[in-house]
Order: sequence, then C-alpha cells, then structure tokens
Amino acid sequence: MTRKMLLTATIVAIAYLGGAFADATALRDKWCKDVHIRFFVGGAEGDAFGTIVYNGARQAQNDTGAQVEFVFSGWNVEKMVQQLREAVASKPDGIAMMGHPGDDSIMPLAEQAAKAGIRMMYQNVPVPKVVAAYGGGYVGAQQEPQGRALGAQAVKLGGLKAGDTVIMIGPFNNENRGARERGTVKA
Repeated sequence: MTRKMLLTATIVAIAYLGGAFADATALRDKWCKDVHIRFFVGGAEGDAFGTIVYNGARQAQNDTGAQVEFVFSGWNVEKMVQQLREAVASKPDGIAMMGHPGDDSIMPLAEQAAKAGIRMMYQNVPVPKVVAAYGGGYVGAQQEPQGRALGAQAVKLGGLKAGDTVIMIGPFNNENRGARERGTVKA
C-alpha cells in the first residue's frame, strides 16, 4: 500500500468514525473537531510500518480536526486486545482497530462497543465476521491475494523450481492475519 493510499484510507476511517463524509470546505473547517477517536497504530513508536500508519493518521487528524489518541502495541496481539478493552471502556466516539487479533478475540469487545454506540473501523487485517455482526468497515490489503502475489514474486526472483524446498515462518494459526502467509505458501 502506498503512502498516499494509506493516507486516503486513514482519512476515510476517521471520516467514518466521525459519522459523516465531508466536502473540501468541511474538511478545511475541521468538521470533526468534537470527535474523540482511539487510533491503533499497530507497531511501536518509530518502527518502519507503524511510522507510516502514524503519519497518515496524524495528517488525517490535522485535516479533519478530530481529537485522536494514538495507541502503540508493538504488534503484540494480546496487548492489542487489552488496549481495545481499555479503549471501549473509555467510551470514545470511534475506534480504529488493527485486525491482527482476529475475529474471535475482537468479537466480544466489538459487541460491547456497539452497545455503547462506539463506531468501529478495522485496518491492516480484515475481520469479516466482526464487521458482519457489528458493522464498521475495513481499510487495507486483502491478505490472501497479497500473500499469493508475494509468493509468486519470491519464486520468480529466487529462481525456484518444482522440488525446491523453502521455509515459511508466520502466524499460520491466526485465521485472519495468517491468510497472507498461507497465500504465500500456495504460490
């Protein structure tokens, strides 16, 4: 995902969490200034991908005027779940959550958020069962096709042929997040 695509996706997420899409005049007028959002960056402060996510979210914050609290987890899914529990308890207007923990881990907290009227948006890893049950949306790549494309390119660049052995490491047991690695293996 390019930086421009990530920024656009982040603005869409914040616009959704703010409750409405706006025209250019409304964006200039900080139409979202009274909206409180917890935004999950995913990584640690300063890590490569997390910095791109953070910078895009900061730009969206500046463009919309939303009051955003940034949450860093170091890509630790257990920490993400605990931080989501804390985010729901704090009752912001919206939460932009990384989908890495998967449907099963997020589902009960998404239910609590829905009952509390908190809008949820998911990013980076899709959680289709959660979205189907409690609404929201997803911003990011589709994991399995992305993994297949990565695997095909690795085979090409590595000059691999039938019968060659490779090692693939990843979170295969995580239904949602592991789809990328399973796609790579298929390729």
